[in-house]
Amino acid sequence: MPEPPDAAPHEPGAPEARSRDPFAVALGNASLLGVGYVLLGRRGLAAVAVTVSLGLLAVLAFVEGAGWFQGVVFAWWAAVAVHGFYLATSSRTRPSGVRAQRLVAAAAAVPVLATFVVLRVDAAQKESAADEAHRAGECAQVLSIVDGLGPAQRLADAPLVDRANDGAEACELVVRARRQAKDDRLLAARTIARYQDHRAARWAGAADYRADLLLDQAAENLRAALTGDVDALGAGFDLLRKIRGEFRDRTSDADGVLADFLGGLPVEDPCVTLKVTDWIGRQQARGSTDLRRAEGIVDEVAPAALVGCADRLLAANNPSEALKGYQRLVTDYPEHTLAARAEKGITAATYAIQLRDVRTLLTPPYGGELPPYCTTPKPYGGAKPYRGRGPHRTMLFGQDHHRDNLPAPWRATDDAAAVLVICAGAEQLGDVVETCTYEPVDMPGGYRSVTFHKYKVPVRVYEVRTGRLVANTTVQIGGTSCPYFLYGLPADEYVSPTTADIRAAYQGLITP
Repeated sequence: MPEPPDAAPHEPGAPEARSRDPFAVALGNASLLGVGYVLLGRRGLAAVAVTVSLGLLAVLAFVEGAGWFQGVVFAWWAAVAVHGFYLATSSRTRPSGVRAQRLVAAAAAVPVLATFVVLRVDAAQKESAADEAHRAGECAQVLSIVDGLGPAQRLADAPLVDRANDGAEACELVVRARRQAKDDRLLAARTIARYQDHRAARWAGAADYRADLLLDQAAENLRAALTGDVDALGAGFDLLRKIRGEFRDRTSDADGVLADFLGGLPVEDPCVTLKVTDWIGRQQARGSTDLRRAEGIVDEVAPAALVGCADRLLAANNPSEALKGYQRLVTDYPEHTLAARAEKGITAATYAIQLRDVRTLLTPPYGGELPPYCTTPKPYGGAKPYRGRGPHRTMLFGQDHHRDNLPAPWRATDDAAAVLVICAGAEQLGDVVETCTYEPVDMPGGYRSVTFHKYKVPVRVYEVRTGRLVANTTVQIGGTSCPYFLYGLPADEYVSPTTADIRAAYQGLITP
């Protein structure tokens, strides 16, 4: 029997074409599971479609920053749907069981499409919540929300998830800055500056937060300056200058920090106050315009700081620096009520310097030797003058035995109490007291004469107050002579002085 004229010939080796509803095939392929091709009996095409779909979806789900790839997936989705529709319409046979075919296709496609819609709505809600939290500066909340956007949400809306991840990346800088602010505000401020430059930065309060960090650090530096840290003082004013330059709307806050700092002056330690006022004065001398509000504080507290610090330095045995402070006050504030006190301080510091020098000169290099003072005396204006009957307290060098026999009221045990310095030279034979004849034990009848002399001691006498040589003379010390026994029988012999004899020799110098 001949074949009907409208039947297509069957080619050997080709899959047998099935008559299927084009809408059902397109809907089945829209599931991206190749269901439409299965309905057509094209199992090879179905396997290829599923493999390609899975590959594209894997790229979309797991490759971050590839949101643009969603367009490729949508193009593939449309292509397989259209291709299935085309293949179904190419059949010349009217399809049968259309309702059943459409139910099968819908059973495959509807869950996929419904899941897609649910995930897309979920991603949109989370991204919206993250965006709202980001704009409010709640970046820890942003990171928590974005953690809930995974591969499933990327399949539904990859560009939206990429946008949310960009916001989270920016927010990580804010979270890091807040953590850094506990230990290093300047590092935190630099991190916030990086956040502000980030393409996904949305927190409008970032600039104010950065300004707050700089203000807090400036305030801390200025508080440290009130303890004497001049480096912190410079750093604090640099930050205030930066704030005024970058944050015009926070100028009043910077002024408040400066006012708090200036209100802390003077501090208890006048030397710290002086460091601060000196620094401010140097900046003003350089023409700095950032310290206009501090101009009056220098004249207000500097004079008392100068004198107070000088007093402390003088008490701490640093008269040279103390003298500078007193002199500065007299020079810079000659009409100030503290000028008279500073004049007295100049005198006291000068005397302290002189006393220090005199003490150094009165230290002998070795025991029993004369000190350098005996050749290069210097004045100590704080000593009492060498006037009147005395006794004038004396420091005697060169003859320790003589010094030890002087009465206590004549001796100065402290350099500051000395009126005179007597530099005594070596003992020499002085005036003859008498000559006596002795018979040597080993030469009976052979008599010898022994002449007894006073001790003659050259002395140089200096007035400590002026360092002036007031006497360059000799003293002669008498004593008993011609003892009953004498060993050795020298031709000349010294008398034997008593304590009274030694005192009598020096009395004319010490109690004139």
